[in-house]
Amino acid sequence: MTDSHNDPLADDALLEAFLDTLIPPSDPMPGAGSLGMGEQVRKQVSANAMLKAPVEAGLGDLRDAALEQDPGGLPALNLEAREALLKAALKRHPALGMFQMAVFAAYYQHPKAREALGHSAGPPFPEGHTIDPIDPELLKKLESRRTSHS
Repeated sequence: MTDSHNDPLADDALLEAFLDTLIPPSDPMPGAGSLGMGEQVRKQVSANAMLKAPVEAGLGDLRDAALEQDPGGLPALNLEAREALLKAALKRHPALGMFQMAVFAAYYQHPKAREALGHSAGPPFPEGHTIDPIDPELLKKLESRRTSHS
């Protein structure tokens, strides 16, 4: 992993504070930063060539603005101060807004968030959802199409 001073995505504390700013803890819901989503977020951004550079720039700007307010950076600031800095960073770096949507999607799929909402932490099938039996005649029709088009 690269130096977190140069690469804000490599800074675990920054990512955790950023995630907890996007989705702060609110009983009974956990904050996004407390769910250990940093590595998943890092991989998601790094895998997207169009998102990586703008998100890194936005997070770097957010990190630098936080360091101007407190030597401990974003993690040392209270939620209100972090939200104000994030709002300003979103204006300067719109790609953070696109990234924000990906974080929301990952958060609400996380087992702990699903449990806090009263949903099962596992996959939707087979618990509580039934799949209609498959008609063997339909399957035969599909298989005959495959062999006739080969």
